[in-house]
Amino acid sequence: MRRLVPLIFVSCLLLTVTFAQKGNMPAVKASFPIYQGDLTLTNNNVTVIEGRFDINGSIIVEENATLILRNAIVNFTYNDGIFLQNPVNGNPRLRAENTSIVNVGDSRFYENSWAIFSNCTMHEGGIYYYDKTEGTILNSTFGYIQASGSSKVSFFNSTVEELDLVTQSANSSIINLTPGLFDFWDFLLNCSVSVNLVGSAPNVTLMQTTVQMRSFSFQDSSNAEIKGSEIGYLHANQYSQVSVYNSTLYSIELYYLAAVRLTNSGCSKYRFFQQSKVYVSWYLDVHVIDSIGQNVPSANVTATYPNATVAEQRLTDANGWARLTLMEKMMNATGSYSIGNYTVTAKYETHEGQQSINMTESKQVTIQLPFIIPEFPSLIIMPLFMIVTLLAVIAYRRKHSR
Repeated sequence: MRRLVPLIFVSCLLLTVTFAQKGNMPAVKASFPIYQGDLTLTNNNVTVIEGRFDINGSIIVEENATLILRNAIVNFTYNDGIFLQNPVNGNPRLRAENTSIVNVGDSRFYENSWAIFSNCTMHEGGIYYYDKTEGTILNSTFGYIQASGSSKVSFFNSTVEELDLVTQSANSSIINLTPGLFDFWDFLLNCSVSVNLVGSAPNVTLMQTTVQMRSFSFQDSSNAEIKGSEIGYLHANQYSQVSVYNSTLYSIELYYLAAVRLTNSGCSKYRFFQQSKVYVSWYLDVHVIDSIGQNVPSANVTATYPNATVAEQRLTDANGWARLTLMEKMMNATGSYSIGNYTVTAKYETHEGQQSINMTESKQVTIQLPFIIPEFPSLIIMPLFMIVTLLAVIAYRRKHSR
């Protein structure tokens, strides 16, 4: 970031800034064309900006200063943003009411700063909540918001195009999370977030708020399980491990030794760095029947890799079905490495059948065995025979003991 220009209000050909005293709060109004340089608030300064304000630079709020945007249109001509940072003996604060922020780049809030937005709009750029920042968003519309560290952000009756949540050395379970309107949703509660001693996770609460897309970033040694969800962007780094089931993802970006395991899930874009990996697996549902189409329960279904080692093994249920989870490929920074054809074998007693399967999606196959399953299979006949024999012995002894 370029060095901040001290807050000096001057009159010149390019800019006129006037003060309208309201108690100890100056109202800042800019006349055309543009305020040049960064607007920096420090100490205990409390400044109000009203009306249209065009600025060729950033707005910086530091130490114990307060910025109030009231009934304003704030236009950043070079995609700069608002920064709350460097708290000294207080909290950098932002209060925005009935304000539109346009042509803005990324705005970043640090340490123990706090910000309140009420009836505001900001479609460009993004807002990043770091550290222990606190935020409240009421009746507002934003494009992108990221919450990380131990930040606390609450949304009420608002709309967010993309909400990105960042955990560090934490475990979480994300289930059935899709875009839409949320009457009530809390990240720590609804995703069962457990934070390690050296970790952190944001406390984000939604009430009557619409989120059009969710994104997650898992840092350091985080572990996550995602089921039945729609995720826009999934990021993981360091030693993080993410397992994804029955979900849709639009982008995955991985660093260092992070790994993602996709099962029956799709993703359209991948980026790999260092030794990160993605494993792609699918479900294979195997239906085992006899020669006349009857279900064969308790059949042994085995899938073997091309090198003949066992990949997975299951017994069929009462309806003759067994589900296997088989890997299609592994992907990393050097390429995509497919497993190849699996040999899937179904065996019942001495009867056996098999098929060769290439897993590129979840599939169902039927394996027919060359026999007719008896009404009472041999595995059941022997126990029944033993029970009948035992009952006969007991009856005989009772008869001859009298």
